[in-house]
Order: sequence, then structure tokens, then C-alpha cells
Amino acid sequence: HGIPRSTLDIDIVIPARKGIIPQLLKTLEDVGLHSQQEGITKLADKPSFLIGQWVTFNDSEGREILDVFFEGPEAFARLLSHSLKRRGRLVTYQVASLDDLERMKISSGRPIDLADIALIEEKRAADKNNLEEKQKLN
Repeated sequence: HGIPRSTLDIDIVIPARKGIIPQLLKTLEDVGLHSQQEGITKLADKPSFLIGQWVTFNDSEGREILDVFFEGPEAFARLLSHSLKRRGRLVTYQVASLDDLERMKISSGRPIDLADIALIEEKRAADKNNLEEKQKLN
């Protein structure tokens, strides 16, 4: 969204469904990422227990690289329907809308996420000002 805060990890949301979780775990293992939260593997066949949970994956040096948030299928579908499509050099991916991003940050309650809300509000204000300037020029 162009908000001026960079992070060192990637956050993703996936639907908590039986077939997806083992596939995700295998893919992450294949690229060298692992979780200290070993209970995740025991719950792979019980996705309803994972809804609303974060699992962090580290590289071989212990750096946090990926945070995975498990969402219920209906809530995931809603997030996806509001998301924005972005094209990278190699892949196309979805980015949560600002409204959904703000909601997730509020619900996490972490100080860094609560601070991000101010940045989201600044982004909205800047977007509104840019739109008003464009309308004046037309």
C-alpha cells in the first residue's frame, strides 16, 4: 500500500483446511523453513483448532521469515474478495485491503501493529488529499 514501514518477515493468511495445511508445511520444509511451534504438525488434520492462530517459521539461522495466520474458510473468502491484486516480477499475489489490514492489526493488539494503524490513517489522508487535488485540476 506504500506505507513507509518495512519489516523483515512476510505475513500471509491461509484458509484453515485439511488439504492446505500439510501441503504448506511440506513446502516450507522443502525451502528450509521450520517452526518452533511443533504442535502445528499435530493439528494439521484438525484445522478448526488452528483458526485464529499465528505460526512463525524460521530459517536455518533462527531468523523469523514467515508468519502464517490461519483463518476460517468464510473469513478467508471475505478477505480474498476485498484484496488487491499485485503483480511482482515472478508472481501475482493478493494484498489485504487497508480496511482488512487495519482490522487484523487491531485484533492482534501488538504494540507494533497498533502503531501501524496511525500509518494507515496517514495513508488514507494522503490518498484523500491526492484525490481532491486531482478533482480540482479537472
